[in-house]
Amino acid sequence: MIRFLTYPGGLDPGRYAARKRPEVRPADTGTPRGDDGSPRGEVSAKMEFSAASLRAVRRLVSREASWARLSDDRHADLVLAIDELATNSVTHGGGHGTLSVWRTDGAIVCEVRDGGHFADPLAGLRPPTPEQLTGRGLWVARRLCDRVQISSSPGRTTVRVQMSVD
Repeated sequence: MIRFLTYPGGLDPGRYAARKRPEVRPADTGTPRGDDGSPRGEVSAKMEFSAASLRAVRRLVSREASWARLSDDRHADLVLAIDELATNSVTHGGGHGTLSVWRTDGAIVCEVRDGGHFADPLAGLRPPTPEQLTGRGLWVARRLCDRVQISSSPGRTTVRVQMSVD
């Protein structure tokens, strides 16, 4: 769970207190896997979104997290991470994107795709500076989720996050 630390002037966007979860590599459980080793399951929910439907994105992820039986903290973390990624798609990826969600044995996986592109291989790995007003979405997702995979090429970016069920 991320807690925003405030100061008398309001929210200090450069200060986050977040617990770092170790990267979890799925064990070989017979779960179908993609070429990159990520878990593959049947998509349980999929939607296209834009700025007008970000609330629906949060509701869908919340519903899927409940069905996956994530703890309250992990549930909130997943909703926040996907909200950040979807907002990135709207802001930097052409104004819209697609969210897919599926469950595997012991995990929930969410994938956000859009038409954007970035070439920074360290995206989301460096903490944002206090002066930075943007550029926190991938960093937040990396801090909250067990596994984050990013693939970007001209005209297409895919960010896949995985959270193990407690």
